[in-house]
Amino acid sequence: MMIDRVIDCGDDCGGGGRRKILPPGRFVGVHVVPPLHVVQIEGLAILQIIKRCKDLSPSLVTGQLLGLDVGSVLEVTNCFPFPTREEDNEVKAEGTNYQLKMMRYLREVNVDNNTVGWYQSTLFGSYQIMELIETFMNYQENISRCVCIIYNPSRSNQSE
Repeated sequence: MMIDRVIDCGDDCGGGGRRKILPPGRFVGVHVVPPLHVVQIEGLAILQIIKRCKDLSPSLVTGQLLGLDVGSVLEVTNCFPFPTREEDNEVKAEGTNYQLKMMRYLREVNVDNNTVGWYQSTLFGSYQIMELIETFMNYQENISRCVCIIYNPSRSNQSE
């Protein structure tokens, strides 16, 4: 299976902490990242995502997922929303400061503050695939394993 050959070299491989795929038999001296089998999401995190997405619908909503990466299980224990996106650079800088402050506040009250991914809403099931892939790539530069939850508030109202 291809995932078994993905390794996290850290800075030892000269890749700046990036992951590499090695041919079979070349695992000596490197740490093999165990495959991810389960994403476990706490009910509180799901309810927070649903509430935020429904409250701001039809606007698109994004937020940070927090939790723990334990062996083959990625646990999502909490989340918080990002400020609404604007194109102004000053507002973008405030958004970054907001994320850092939120993570510091959560750490102070002893809540899991490790980033494990993000969530976003969608309107009638449409979202930008290229933007999603680019965001995944940006996250994986810093986090070896992450997840994205896409929530469609219009679909949940249809009782399907």
